[in-house]
This record gives sequence, C-alpha cells and structure tokens, in this order.
Amino acid sequence: VCAVPTQRRRLEPIVPRRSFLAALCATVLSAGQYAATFLGKYAHPHADQRRFFQHLCQAIAQVQPDIIQLEYGYFCRLFARPLSSLGLTVGVAHDVEFKPAQRLALRSTGFERLAAWMRYTFIRRAEVQAYRHLKKVYTLSAFDAALLRQVVPELSVGVRRPSLVQPILDTASPQRADNMILFAGALYRPENLTAVDFLLSEVMPRVWQHEPCTHLHLVGAGAPAQLVRRVQGLPVVIHGYQERLSDFYVRTTLAVAPLFTGGGVIVKLLEALAHGVPTVASSIANEGIGATPEQEVLLADDATAFAEQILALLRSPERRARLSQQAKLFVQRHFNLQESVAELVQDYRALLAQHT
Repeated sequence: VCAVPTQRRRLEPIVPRRSFLAALCATVLSAGQYAATFLGKYAHPHADQRRFFQHLCQAIAQVQPDIIQLEYGYFCRLFARPLSSLGLTVGVAHDVEFKPAQRLALRSTGFERLAAWMRYTFIRRAEVQAYRHLKKVYTLSAFDAALLRQVVPELSVGVRRPSLVQPILDTASPQRADNMILFAGALYRPENLTAVDFLLSEVMPRVWQHEPCTHLHLVGAGAPAQLVRRVQGLPVVIHGYQERLSDFYVRTTLAVAPLFTGGGVIVKLLEALAHGVPTVASSIANEGIGATPEQEVLLADDATAFAEQILALLRSPERRARLSQQAKLFVQRHFNLQESVAELVQDYRALLAQHT
C-alpha cells in the first residue's frame, strides 16, 4: 500500500447551473477534450494523480507484478496507455461511463442538451480508446459486458461480479418500523439529487395522500441548503452521513432507488436486498444487479407506478416478508465473495498463460 497525500476537499453539493453561458462553456470544453483524444489524452491528471503515477511506476519496477489492475474507468483513461508498456495491464469498469452520459443527454433539453451530447461523445471515445490499451476489461455486470462487446467487438471483456462480505448477509433479525421509507445515497451527487426531487415532487405526495403517517428518511452526506429548506414541515428526515447504514436497513419498512441516469451496479439497491429490505427501484437501478421483478424487487419507472408499488408494500406485511426472504437468497446466490474471488483468480491464470 502506498498512500499519496492529497489536498482534502470539502464536500460541495453539485447543483447544475442552468444557464446558456454554462452550457456553452461545457460544450466548448467537451469539444476540446474530444479533440485531445486524437493525441492519446483521455483525461487530465491533477497534481496528486501525477504524484500517484510516479509512485506507482516505482512500485511496479520494484515488485514486478504479474498483473497490473486499474480500478474505475476514469483511472483507466488516466493511466492505461502509459502502464500498458510496463506489464500485463487489465482494467475494471465499475460503470461503462458513456452509458450514463448518454442517458443524461437524452434527458436534457435546450442548449444544455448540446453540451450533454458533446460530453457523451468525448467520454465514449476517450473510454473506448483507453480500453484498447488493456489486455482485458472487466465490468461488474453481464449487462455492461454485453454493451461493451457490442460497441467494441474486438475488446476482451469479462465480468468481475461484485460481492458482499458474509457479515452483511448474516445481519440479525430486523426490527422493522412502520411506514418508514429509506433512500440512501450521497446527497451531493446529481443523480441522487434528481432521485430525491422525483420522490418529493411526484411520488411522495401520492403516497401521503393515502398514507399520511409515512416518513421518508434521506441518509447521505452533503445535502444542499435548498433541500434542507424544502423538506421543512414535511414528514421527511435528513440524517446526513452515517457510519453504519445497516442501522437503517434493519429498521426501515422499505427502501426506494429511483435512479434514471446511472449505471453499473447500484450499491444502494444491492445492500438493501442483502439486508432483506423490500425495495422499489427503477429498471435502470436494477439492470446491473438483475434481481427478478415481483420476486426479489419491485420495479417502477414513473411516479404513478412508484407510488402504487410503495403503497402496496406498506399495506401488505405478507408481501414485504416474501420479498425480504427472496432478496436475501438472491444476493447470497449471485454475489458471493468466495465464488467471485475464485472466478477472478482462475481468469487471471488464464490471462498469464496466454500472455507469457
């Protein structure tokens, strides 16, 4: 382990600046970044990242590893090209980055849509070009693996399934509260703020109309001031950052994950299922996990359907119990740590045999 000092940055809520000038600047920046990809520059490293790369090269020269593994698409864009000459290099795409960028572009309007499409175009080219320097790219889901193979058929793509450690799966019997709905996620991230706005504007008013005693609990760091002001007087509790999310998972009646621009494996949904929490999620939130609708998770992609699924769960303890049991069994079967490690080791051995 090599720890490289970095300047600690205070968490700031990411609030979109909706203005013509901001969109124009974003368009010009993305166009410049796209042009830079033709020179082999797929990302711009910060000072601490440059220091990290220097230490990394020293460590590689000293240790001479069998495999160099890069986590996250962004670090693949930063370092895949220079590291590929130092040894057998693979990458792990926790998300196919151009996928949420494309979804954001499709949901944008006006001149902001042009800026979002330029951003998507840059991300797609930069990500694909960086992966071409790797011997293999691992995604966290079969969905993302199929997407990458479709876009770049010549890439060697595998799946490295995420896993949860056994203590999470062995959580003691929960003491569920009545009418408690949980949303967990960093509240400075745009996709989570969009999800919360969807809940507050469109979903929860429908729920409160029929179940006025229901409380929505938001757990996550960085809630912007306007969100705090907005929920005053509503049956909504903002808890901020919490060290132990399991304390909430074992108490909540149900969880919600209405994400519409993300990708990869949505950890908030995976953890909720692992704790046996009955959960209503969007199709996009579930695509990387693959839980079976109506058996292990409930899916909804518009406000009316979301509210109906929530109300159905609030009114049916039997249905919640059935979903809870099936969700835990699903995670135990498909996200087992020992099995994931064994598969990865076997794949590494095959890579070494192929390239030595």
